[in-house]
Order: sequence, then C-alpha cells, then structure tokens
Amino acid sequence: MSTTVNCIDTICIVVKNQEFKCDLNLARYINDVVHVGRRSLQLTPEEVGANLSYIELEISKEIAAAFKGRPSVQFKLQVEQSSGAVIVRHYSLDTTKHRQKRFKEYKSYGSWTYASIPDEGYFPYYWQHKIKKGCPVGCGPVAWAMVFGYYDRRSHYKTSTYGSGSQDLYRCGSSGTTGSKSCVAPKYSGDTRLKKYIEKIAKTLGTWCIFSNGATPAYKMDNIKGFFRARQKSGSPTVKQTNNVWRLFSRDSIARTTRSWVRSGRPVVVGTTEGGFFKWHYPVATKVRNRSRKYRRCVKIIWKICGKWHSKRQYQMFTHQGWSGTKTKWRSMSLHYAAIATY
Repeated sequence: MSTTVNCIDTICIVVKNQEFKCDLNLARYINDVVHVGRRSLQLTPEEVGANLSYIELEISKEIAAAFKGRPSVQFKLQVEQSSGAVIVRHYSLDTTKHRQKRFKEYKSYGSWTYASIPDEGYFPYYWQHKIKKGCPVGCGPVAWAMVFGYYDRRSHYKTSTYGSGSQDLYRCGSSGTTGSKSCVAPKYSGDTRLKKYIEKIAKTLGTWCIFSNGATPAYKMDNIKGFFRARQKSGSPTVKQTNNVWRLFSRDSIARTTRSWVRSGRPVVVGTTEGGFFKWHYPVATKVRNRSRKYRRCVKIIWKICGKWHSKRQYQMFTHQGWSGTKTKWRSMSLHYAAIATY
C-alpha cells in the first residue's frame, strides 16, 4: 500500500510517532485569488504501518496571510491500495477567527409503521408478588410466565390456528405445572396457583434475593429451556438469547434482533434499565414500531449552506412491564439482553 498526500498547506502525517511533511508550493497570485501548486509525498508500506494515527495541519504565518479572507482551506488524503483501489478523504479547515455555526435541519416525522405478535390481546398481565423475607419473586420469572401464559391462552382459545401443543404449559395442579391441561392460564395475576407457578419458574432459573429485589443474571435466563421443552408438546421447543452476559451498555444489534423476533410472531423477553444504570429489568416486548424523518447538516457563514438530506429512523417497542396492574408502555429500544421461547 502506498499513501499519497496532496497538499494545499503544510501537512504533517504522523504514523507511529514518525512525521512525514509535505510543504506548501505557493505558485502565484492572479486577480487576488491564491493558486496553489500541488506536490505529493509517497510513503512506503513500512513507513505507513498498519494505521494512520491522526492528521495535523500546520499553517505558517506566510501561508495564513496568503489565505486571509478565505473562509476555509481544503486538502485531501489519498490511499492507493495494491489491489488498485483508491480511497480518498477530503478535509476542510475553517480559517476564520471564530468557528462557524454548524447545525442540523430536520423535517417532520412520518407516520408510524407497526408490527405485533399475533393475537396480542391474549398476552397476559402478570406482576411480581412478595415471597420469603418480603422479597419480590423477580422480573425474570414473571417475564417467562407471561410468555408461557400467552402460548397457553392462544392454544386454548384458537386451537384451530395454533394447535393444542401449548396447552400443557399451564395446568390445573396446585403449582400450575402438573395435572390436567384443561385449565387456561389466567389473564391477570392474583390466584394462588399462578403465584406458585411463577415461584416454580424462579426456582428453575435460580433467582435469588439481593438488595430486596429478585435477581436473575442473564446467564441463568437460559435455564428455562428444560422447563419449556418438558411442557411444549409440539414443534421443536427451545430458547434463544442474544447474549448470556448482561451488556453494561445497550447494543443496536440486540434491538435489531428483537425487532426481527417480534415481526416473526414471538414475544421477546428484553433486558432494560429502569431509571438508573444498575436498575436492571426484564419486561416482555410484544409490539414494535418505527418512523423516519429527513435531516441535513448545515453551516452558516454569510448565508446558509446545507448538505444532502439523510434519513433518520426512530424505533420503539411496546412492553408488558411485569409490575402491579396492567403496566405497559411504548419505549425506546435501548436493550442489554433479549431472549425468546420458540417452537
């Protein structure tokens, strides 16, 4: 690879603490307009190394005087690869005393486009209840209970569409895990059987109490796979997750996977933060929506100069929070984890 630097000023390319300079070749003045002759500095692959660290532009007093009155100075960096490909990067230096005001212009958002799991109305509203020592049972167990309750409910109410294979996910025994499959998972929290059902899931996951909260780390959320496979009687039941360690920072890749899963008809257990960096929570996303608007970058010198219009897309998800009552909301897709039970 060889690197060509076409200069309009003194330019200093710093590569692994070594400097390679290309000096201005000032040619002549015609009608008070500065014309600049260009020189090129060739760097060998050994000199360039693996990466260019940064570019530092140095302007002498003579050059500054030559460019007086011009709002900017342009130069470019051209990289020619051995394959024949050429990469050119253009740069502009603001030469005015004060930095010009840069801003973005936006157009209005368009209408929302929606996607939802099928028959979302069957999705239940469960919430955490207190167990021993007054600790909540945990949002992770509640989230999986809502997912299984949804599969069970739609299997009972629309057997012709979904078959009967999910009717064993919630049963008539005292803990909801044994007995006849004729019982339908309830719509709301409240009865003793459902509470014991959620506690059974909490035990399966390994949820424990810490700082008066029921905690389930991401790597334990996958423990539900055996529970699901033992009760889902059709298809190829399994659990998929984007990661088994809680990401400290949200990832766009997790949000993209979540949107894909919801569009394919699967409720998604998502990892969010609720009002604080370490306030982790597992609600369930059942709908997503997006809209877009145009924007462009502008600069105000004497008059406004703007670039091309670009599109900016906004995404949101609809979550069942797993808190007391029917707590749901549309919210941004800043996600640290996502998982589905699918068959």
